[in-house]
Parts: sequence; C-alpha cells; structure tokens
Amino acid sequence: DPYPWFSQQEGQTDEYNLFFEYPYAVIPLEINIYLTHPSSDNFSISVANKLDKLSEQVYSGEIPFNGDCPSIFTLPLTTAYPVDHITLRLSDPENPVQISSIELVGILPYAEEIQPAWRIAIPADDLTASDSHFPGGMTIDGDHNIYLANGQNGLLKLNQDGELISTYLSNETHIYSDVFIDQFSNILVTDVLTKEFIALSKNGTLNTSGGMDFSIYSPRAVAVSPFNGNVYLLDVGDIVNRIQVYTSDTGEYLHEIELEPAEYPSYKGLVFDSDGFLYTLDSRKGSIIKINVDEKMVVSEIAQKYLHNVGIMDLAIDGVGNYYILLSNSPENIAVYILDGNGEMVKRFGDLSYDGSPTEQGTFSFPVSIAVSSDGNLMTICENGYLTAYRFGK
Repeated sequence: DPYPWFSQQEGQTDEYNLFFEYPYAVIPLEINIYLTHPSSDNFSISVANKLDKLSEQVYSGEIPFNGDCPSIFTLPLTTAYPVDHITLRLSDPENPVQISSIELVGILPYAEEIQPAWRIAIPADDLTASDSHFPGGMTIDGDHNIYLANGQNGLLKLNQDGELISTYLSNETHIYSDVFIDQFSNILVTDVLTKEFIALSKNGTLNTSGGMDFSIYSPRAVAVSPFNGNVYLLDVGDIVNRIQVYTSDTGEYLHEIELEPAEYPSYKGLVFDSDGFLYTLDSRKGSIIKINVDEKMVVSEIAQKYLHNVGIMDLAIDGVGNYYILLSNSPENIAVYILDGNGEMVKRFGDLSYDGSPTEQGTFSFPVSIAVSSDGNLMTICENGYLTAYRFGK
C-alpha cells in the first residue's frame, strides 16, 4: 500500500493488528519502522515464515518518536530462520499513530555470486516474436560436449569451452526445439514444425524418426529412459497435455502418459533421473512433477514452496538427483535455483533483467533452457542470442 497507515482517534478502538507480507523470505538483520506521527508504548512486533509455519515475538514496548519526519525506529534481529511476514500490534494508543512503512532488512538465504566461465553469442531465432516456438533445448554428454537445438539454425555441437565442433540439420524448413543424448550416444531431436522427433547416430546419420498427432506447440521436449531406451516427448497445447512414448530404434508409437488438463501450455521441460523417474515442470502450480513411467502416473509434486511465485522455464537433473530450475522471473530477480533431491534449496544465483536492454554475462534477459552434466561440473543456460556456461567443482 503506497499510503501511510493512520490510527483512529483516541478511544475509538482498543487494538490494531497490521500484517506485512514480503515477496520473498530473508534471514532478518533488522526492521526499520518509519513514523510520521507520535507513537505509543503498547507495541508488539512478531516475525514469521508462513510456509514453514515458524513465528516469534521479537519486541514489546514503546516505539519512540524523535520528532524527525519520518522518525525511524530500528530493531536489530537475531532470528535464525528466513522471514517473510511481520505483524505489528498496537493496543490502547494514547495518541493517533501514523506509520509510513516497515522495512525488513536481511540476507537472501542460499544466494551466491557465481561468475560464468564464459558467454558466447549464438545464431538465434527471434524469441520475442509472437509466433516463436522457444527453441533452445540443450543436453550435455559424458565428455562435456554441449548440444543445442537451435530452432531454424540447426543442431549445434560445442565443446565445454564454447567452441563450435559441428552443426547438424541446418535447414530453415525445420524448428528444432530440444535434444537429448541417450546411453548409446544417439542424438534425439524434436522438430515443432514437422511435428516429429529425429534419431541420429553420433556422427549425425539419420537412424529413424517418429511422431503423430502433436499439438501446435509440440513436441516441446524430449527425454530417453535410462532403462529401456524409449523416447518420451512432451505434447502440450490448449487442449492436449500428455507425454507420448515411442521406441527409439523404429519410431513406433507405444502409449501416452496423461497430465492434468490445463487451458494453456503449462508444462515445461522433461528429464529422467538415474532411478528412471521422469520429471516435468507445472508452471500453473509452481512445482516439479515426478512421474512413475511404468505406472503412468504422477507420484509427487515437489518444491512448491520455492516455485509457487516464480516463472519457471526449464529443469535439469545431475547424476546425484539435484534439480536445476531456470526461471524467467522471480521476486528476488534470481535466474537459477538448485534444489536437492527433496526439493530443498541448495543454491541460487544469476540475475534477471526484464527491460530487454543489453546485459553483462551472468544477467539473463530471456532465458529459455538449462542443462547440466551428469557429474554436476558443467551447467549451461541458453537465452535470446547467447549461451552461458558455469563450472562447478574441478
């Protein structure tokens, strides 16, 4: 609320309860209360983390007014958990009280300043166009080579230093949206223009293709089972929300896994973990969807407490089950969340920019996709016209 709060005159009410909700939680250092009218000695202040259901009273007594306009009362805090709510209670005020604002100062938990290893310009379709299909899906093989499905610009293969090794499938009559490398080094690529997937050998020779009855936005993403080698394709649209399953050697349709209906394409990304569970993102609910492909059913929804109020674009999983979530918007303007296998925050980093102006490396204007190596040492982000890499560990 941009307007100050002003209590009623003396005697018109016995108690006031003011609730302040902040867009994200921080480890609190202090609260600053800005007063523009004399205070009262009957204040109490409580802080809370609503998602974790933690709260405590941190102050009771007078909030002094020093005559300045505004008068600032600073309350140091030692609360150990992140806070996103403040409750201010005022009872039996002797004089009218006016509060201009309450400022919560703190440290964003798990936030780190991580510098990219490199950023390079890449040929790119216009992702801001109204008919954009958001190409840019990526995967990283065991040798840390990066494969990028680059829309009408074909399939790019780069080494871990961002140097181009080769270009496959360069053809303007196709829009390649995602890519995956299976355990036999075969390359699986989705084409949202011809509505099919293409299976290539590791040297780029066409092995097979398949696909049928995909919606206008699909096949959006591809993943391959680490156990049976079947190809899983995300098929989403205004009506259809499902995962189609095909054989990788013949392109034969097998079956589908239905997803909860949605009025717009809300599912993004597709990836297996080492145990054979399949994952996608539900941007409506703000959650990671875990699927048992043998039972053809969702078994759990993960990390809603971190993803419910952000724009989620893509996900990747490393060999030990950590989730790497790429964001298009977030209240703290962070681009990447890394969560552990239980969906708890491990790390967040990278900045987001929303005005479309040129950015420096480490700040993302239109992020599209994310990939991570199995060992977790190399992570890449594709955005509008750039490819950025981070290195972790050795």
